[in-house]
Amino acid sequence: MSKEAVIALYGKPYKESTFTDSNQVVHENLYYKEHIWSRNWYEINNILHFENSVLKSLEQGDERLVDKEREVVVK
Repeated sequence: MSKEAVIALYGKPYKESTFTDSNQVVHENLYYKEHIWSRNWYEINNILHFENSVLKSLEQGDERLVDKEREVVVK
């Protein structure tokens, strides 16, 4: 999947980083946050790794408990 397709699907990332290695391969990382309910709210950072604008891997970054006091009621 291309970098442009990922951005079209998931929107603009909150952070990006880029570097070019000695073989002239452009490495880009896009950082996304998502909130997940699993008895509590968690914020999870996902890092998408690209080489020359092609998605190579997805890494789950930090996970943190957002609000353990608030309960969600789904109707």
